[in-house]
Amino acid sequence: MPSKLLQITDCHLKADKNTLFHNVNPYQRLANCLAYAHKQTQSNSELAAILLTGDLVQDEVESSYQQLVELVNQYPWSVPICLVPGNHDEPNLFAQAKNAIGAYSMPLLELGQWQIALFDSFDENGHGGGRIDEAQVDYIYQLLNQSSAQFLLAVLHHHLLPYGGFIDNYPLRDSEYFYSWAVEQAKSARNKLTAVVHGHVHAHKCRYLDLIPVYGSIASSVQFEHSTGEINSCQYGLTQVTLYEDGQVTTQAIYL
Repeated sequence: MPSKLLQITDCHLKADKNTLFHNVNPYQRLANCLAYAHKQTQSNSELAAILLTGDLVQDEVESSYQQLVELVNQYPWSVPICLVPGNHDEPNLFAQAKNAIGAYSMPLLELGQWQIALFDSFDENGHGGGRIDEAQVDYIYQLLNQSSAQFLLAVLHHHLLPYGGFIDNYPLRDSEYFYSWAVEQAKSARNKLTAVVHGHVHAHKCRYLDLIPVYGSIASSVQFEHSTGEINSCQYGLTQVTLYEDGQVTTQAIYL
């Protein structure tokens, strides 16, 4: 039986829940995504975790994170809630919100024959770009070696490969060790890295790092049209990530 994850990303909550972001209400859109996700936990036995993959707020203040906590905690979740930060997240407030939600605290989540590696790509000096340092990669690698799970999914906020638009000014950078580790891990016989999922790009796209599929995901707020630089405020939603027993990974954009 496959395991399914629901990924909610790039929520961009404002300090006031009634304030608009690109002419939409990000609070209400996130509320709708979480309502859908919770309903799925009640009816879908294959659903194993919820991923919140960064840029959870636009205004990096306490009230924005209070809204996040309020929205998530209105439901009794029966699956782990996993958070990774994005470039718009404030580290201390993000950590407080994570604790208030009771989110999964380790960087590695095990689901049967799968390991989900949760990478923190926030870079305080990145000016919107991200970074993953060697120490973080080595720590996750040590945890991987303690498991007999066969397959690995890497999760982070920033994109790894060009999208051809303005977002390419803010990629994952200065992370050669991470890139090398990913390619080597994809070739390993144990804990094999079979895919990467990320946020940041506000679009459902697949790129390839070596032979590794790297999936960008739609945002709960608005979407980016990278070829034109336009903002699509009509569509929003979340992404279903399906992990199969043979190591295959698929993603599906769910528009609400």
